Amino acid sequence: MEMGFGIISRLRDNICLSYVHQTDPGEPVHKDVKKKVDGKVDLSGLDMTIFREFRLNGDKGKFLTATLNCRALHRNAVAAVYYPEHGGPKIYFSTDPP
Repeated sequence: MEMGFGIISRLRDNICLSYVHQTDPGEPVHKDVKKKVDGKVDLSGLDMTIFREFRLNGDKGKFLTATLNCRALHRNAVAAVYYPEHGGPKIYFSTDPP
């Protein structure tokens, strides 16, 4: 609740997440299907222009949050990637609107 999430659940470590495509004002408009995603998320090299960092009091790990497209859920979700002090990243999500 401190970070603004209502209901949170955990995703598998090998989940397929994609960056949500941000349309530019100068981008040409096509009558076909609009582009929805901009590429896959690599947990070892996140795009820090999209993610925001949070740290909780008393915890040595860090959270990185962003709105991503989740193929398993067939929708966009707010994802929080937790990097603990020891071990691999854990992925949590909320489908509440940001």
